[in-house]
Amino acid sequence: MLHRFFAICCMAFTLCLGGQFLATPSASAQDVWVCTADGNQIFVETDTISGNSQHATARTKEVYNGQLVRRVIWYFNKMGSWRYHTSTMRGSNDSAVIANGEAHAILRECGNVLGFSTYVRESWVD
Repeated sequence: MLHRFFAICCMAFTLCLGGQFLATPSASAQDVWVCTADGNQIFVETDTISGNSQHATARTKEVYNGQLVRRVIWYFNKMGSWRYHTSTMRGSNDSAVIANGEAHAILRECGNVLGFSTYVRESWVD
């Protein structure tokens, strides 16, 4: 009788433990395609976006033929107009965000997530 009780307890424990693995909650993070640059598809990892209407940070994935080429971290600052630098740039230089370029596409997605808009003035992004 004790042996049977022990076997039932073990089976119940196994079913409960197995159910935890099957009922894993889904995450809301997603990779959002924003543009194509140099033949690579650029996706923003939305769960990495942080900041506000004056600065933002995001990580992107560059994919070619379904294969990950590299990940890049983008740092944006609004200093009159938007400027950026990335984890792949050398030194402390930054660049202006040019309208309809790769950086602009990534910044727009940051704005979508964080709740701010960008405006194009001539070829610069404000």
